[in-house]
Amino acid sequence: LLQKDSIWHELAGTVVDLCKGSRSVIAFVEGRAYAEKLAYHVNQLAGEGFARTHHGSLSKEQRFEVENDLRNGNLRLLCATSSMELGIDVGDIDQVFQIGCPRSISSTMQRLGRAGHNPNRISVMHIFPRTATESLYCGLTAQVVRNGELEDSHPPRLCLDVLAQHLVSMAVGDGYDLDDVMAILPRAYPFKTVTREEVQDVLCMLAGDYEHERNIPVRPRILYDRIHEHVDGDSYSRMLAISAGGTIPDKGLYAVKTENGVKLGEVDEEFVFEARIGDKFLLGAFAWQINNIQKDTVVVAQSSMYGARPPFYKAEIIGRRLQTGIAFGKILGRLSNALENDTLLQELHPLGLDDTCAQIALDLIKRQYNATQGLPDDRTIVIEHFRDETGT
Repeated sequence: LLQKDSIWHELAGTVVDLCKGSRSVIAFVEGRAYAEKLAYHVNQLAGEGFARTHHGSLSKEQRFEVENDLRNGNLRLLCATSSMELGIDVGDIDQVFQIGCPRSISSTMQRLGRAGHNPNRISVMHIFPRTATESLYCGLTAQVVRNGELEDSHPPRLCLDVLAQHLVSMAVGDGYDLDDVMAILPRAYPFKTVTREEVQDVLCMLAGDYEHERNIPVRPRILYDRIHEHVDGDSYSRMLAISAGGTIPDKGLYAVKTENGVKLGEVDEEFVFEARIGDKFLLGAFAWQINNIQKDTVVVAQSSMYGARPPFYKAEIIGRRLQTGIAFGKILGRLSNALENDTLLQELHPLGLDDTCAQIALDLIKRQYNATQGLPDDRTIVIEHFRDETGT
C-alpha cells in the first residue's frame, strides 16, 4: 500500500541529495501547487528555509526577495514555475532540475540554459518523471531537445490593445507627435505594418471619441490635439500607465494578506470557496492559517507546517504543440519497430533514461501495444475507449 504523496517524499530525498555541494539550484515544475508541494517536502527533510518557491501567485515583494536570495547565494533550492524562465537575472546557478515532463521544447531549452550560464560551462538538467507515462515522455522530450527541434514561433501582429497602452504611457512624459510614433513602430515586428490611420483611430479611442458620440460621459485617457497631431498626458494618464498596464487577464483570484495588510500572494476562488476559517495552506514555502475570508481577500497568520496543504489553481497545464507531437510521433514509430524486433530496451537507453526509467518505459509500451495492437506515432492516431462501473 503506497503512502500518500510517496512519490514526492522520494523526489524530495533525491533532490536534497543532489543539492549537496551546490550553492544554488532551481527545480522547475509544471504548476504552482507542485512548486509548493515540492518545497514543503524538501523543507521537511532539509530544514525550514532550505527551499523557497517562485510563481505568479506570489506577491511581487515576495518574488523579489526570493530572487535576491538566489542571486546572492543565500538560497539553496528554488522551486519555480515558468515565472523564472525569462527576464530575471538569477546569477550563477549550479544545477537545474525538471520535476515531471515539461510541456514544450522551447521551455525546456530555456530552463536548461539557466544552469552553466557562464562561458566554457556545460548546461545540465536532471529530469525526474513521476509516473510511468512521464518516464517515456521525459525521454522523448530530452531527445527532441538534443535534436534542436524547437517549436516555430508565431509572434502576434497588429496588437492594437498593447499599442494603446504604449500610447498612454508615452504621453505621461513630455508628450509626442504622431510622426514620433510612426518612426518607432517599425522597430517592433508586431507593429511594423500598423498604418498611420490605425494609430489615429487608436488615439481617438483613447481620447474618448467613441463614448462621446454615444453621449456617454468618460474622462479622456490622453489629450489629443488632432490639428497638430500632438499628444499629451495628465494625472489620469499617469495613473492608467502605472495601474492598468499588461495583458494578463484578471482571473478573479483572492488576495492573501496578513492582519497588517501585507500582501503575500493570491489563491484561486474555488480554493477559497472550499476553505474554512482555521484551515492551513502553503504559500511561498510557508504555512498560513486562515483567520478571515472577505469578499476578495483571505486574511492569514503564519502557522506551523503540520496539517498545511498546497492550494490548487485552475487552468495550470498548457497543451502540447502539434510540431512537438509530430516529433514525438516519429520517435514512437521507431520504438514500435524496435518492439517488433525485440530491441526496444536498446532503443530506450539513448533517450537518456537510466536503467529504472528504461525498464518502466519498456513495460508501459508493452502494455499499450498489447491493449491496442500498436502505438500512436506521427502517422497513426490511437483512439481508446473503456466501460466504467455503470457499464457505459
